[in-house]
Amino acid sequence: MARQRELFREATVDFELNPDRKEPALWVRRLVIWSKSGEVLRDIALRRGLNIIWSRDPGAAAAALGRQQESGHGAGKTLFCRLLRYCLGEETFAQDELRGSVALAFPEGLVGAEVRIAGRTWGVVRSLSSNRSVAVEGRAPEDLAGEIGRRPGIEPLVEAILERVLDPGLQEFLPSRRPEHAWLTALAWLARDQECRFSHLLSWRHPTSNSGSPAAGAPKENLLAVRALLRVLSTGELTLRQEIEALAAERKRLEQERASLPREEERMRGHVAGRLLVDAATLPPGTLALPVLRENAEKTMREAQRPFDATDLVEKRDLLRLERDEIVGQIAVLEEKRNKAEGLVALHKDAKQKLRGEDSTLEAATIKALLGDYCPVCSVPIDRALAEGCGLSSLVWDPADLDAKRVRVEDRLRTTEAEMVRNLEEVSRLECLLVTRRSREADLRRELRGLEEEQRTREEQHRTEWLAAAVTVEHLDRLERLREESSRLTKEIGGLEARDSQHRTTLSAYRDGADRALAPLRTHFRSIAEALLGADAETHLELSGDSLRARLLVGGAAMESLKVLVFDLASLLLAIEGRAGLPAFLIHDSPREGDLGLSHYHRLFHLAAGLEARFEAAPFQYIVTTTTEPPQELVESESLVLKLAGREASERLLGQEV
Repeated sequence: MARQRELFREATVDFELNPDRKEPALWVRRLVIWSKSGEVLRDIALRRGLNIIWSRDPGAAAAALGRQQESGHGAGKTLFCRLLRYCLGEETFAQDELRGSVALAFPEGLVGAEVRIAGRTWGVVRSLSSNRSVAVEGRAPEDLAGEIGRRPGIEPLVEAILERVLDPGLQEFLPSRRPEHAWLTALAWLARDQECRFSHLLSWRHPTSNSGSPAAGAPKENLLAVRALLRVLSTGELTLRQEIEALAAERKRLEQERASLPREEERMRGHVAGRLLVDAATLPPGTLALPVLRENAEKTMREAQRPFDATDLVEKRDLLRLERDEIVGQIAVLEEKRNKAEGLVALHKDAKQKLRGEDSTLEAATIKALLGDYCPVCSVPIDRALAEGCGLSSLVWDPADLDAKRVRVEDRLRTTEAEMVRNLEEVSRLECLLVTRRSREADLRRELRGLEEEQRTREEQHRTEWLAAAVTVEHLDRLERLREESSRLTKEIGGLEARDSQHRTTLSAYRDGADRALAPLRTHFRSIAEALLGADAETHLELSGDSLRARLLVGGAAMESLKVLVFDLASLLLAIEGRAGLPAFLIHDSPREGDLGLSHYHRLFHLAAGLEARFEAAPFQYIVTTTTEPPQELVESESLVLKLAGREASERLLGQEV
């Protein structure tokens, strides 16, 4: 131990160890991979302190064209980190394609871990081809391999971590209220995706990694987790910030609503003025126009509310109806007279026909014209029969009586004819009168219909005018309400601004308290940066409710990737001191991929080893994977826990190509 202390004397980072922290609150002692139950592919012992997983990259020596050399990549470093995360509760252990390949190669494959949680040992085993899991306190992984699927899944392990490692109620600070998400979010920070390339302090899970982690969301959500895990966020501040956000949203909504009111007011003002036939350009500005418009609107309404008056039409209609009724009566009388005259004509015609039949028996010429000169029955000459009578007839023929009868018939015919002519003339006269009366009746009906239509038109116009006036008044009321609404919104916005100001004053006090609580983290951030980059390193760290900003400069050049590593290590020191709600557990997968210089990279290893050397038993676990060769003294130390190679399949993590 003394040799290590001397060797890493440059890593002079001051911190205070929590005397109650005998070991990390969470760390992994072993990782075991089985091709199937009972057949171990890898049994990797891990340790407290620095753990290096190295897959050697030959560097420039292998750059010659055509030479087949290992590259250091594809050996399984990232898969190793993902399997650790998988055993600690994460949903998956690789991208979809790789998971499918692993499941095809090892359909019964398992991965297990021996995890220390708050001084207690847990065994966990998970399937490489399905979602079957088992986690039990006090059992070794190899003892659980045969029980997978028949015991509770990974949930007991996660519940133990939530209960014994993380601060209570951590999920209250996160968007998701599911307790397990609190641990999965913390794990995302403690074991960043290699795909994120250490590009941003709050970038933990890359979309392409298919991790299923809740930390794959917006950086703002991860910022809340960082503040909560570093214990620089209280429920009071969180509630206050939520209220400030709610006030801001409400204020924005009210301002948008108020901003639309002037346009609506102008439109309504022009509409009312147009209805009242008032030139809007002549109206006073703003609310001064309202009394003028109100006066005109009320005048228009009074005029529209006057009772409907159609007296002239009613009087004219009544006169026409009287005349029409009189004409109808006259027509009825005339029709009755005409019908009577026509009846008399018909009677006269009938009487005439009968008289003409009687006369025809007296006319010899007529008989002879019809029957000839002789009777067709008895062959007696007609003249003789008329003069002497028919011998066959029982009637006595009296010529003198016959002449008298003929005279009477002729008189009656003349009288009947005269009466019929007189009645026909009467019918004609009555028809003329009827035509005149009916024409007048038709004219009267048309006039009455015209009057009724005119009355309906006037009534509709009266209703239209009343409705128009009512709508105008309603629009004017709306215009006045718009003015009142604008005043109300202005008052409400003012109240919101006052409340926001009060909240921000209170928030400033929270911010000052958080800033004081953040001082140890700033100290560690600066001391680790100086240990890695020298005393010339310029640092700045700001953690607020809105952002996490860090700056690390050397000679004016920004060290973007290195500042992420420094921030993580500074947070690790806070966890060692017991000042953070984090376990003193950290995984960095290939930080050299983040464009670190080789000297910085070696200093990173020296720093971690130097921190470990300050304890008989390190109170942290730092796992780092690399393709770059670590310092030689570490290669030969216990810190190198696993060496992989990418060229030969047997030297890869799973012992074959997948």
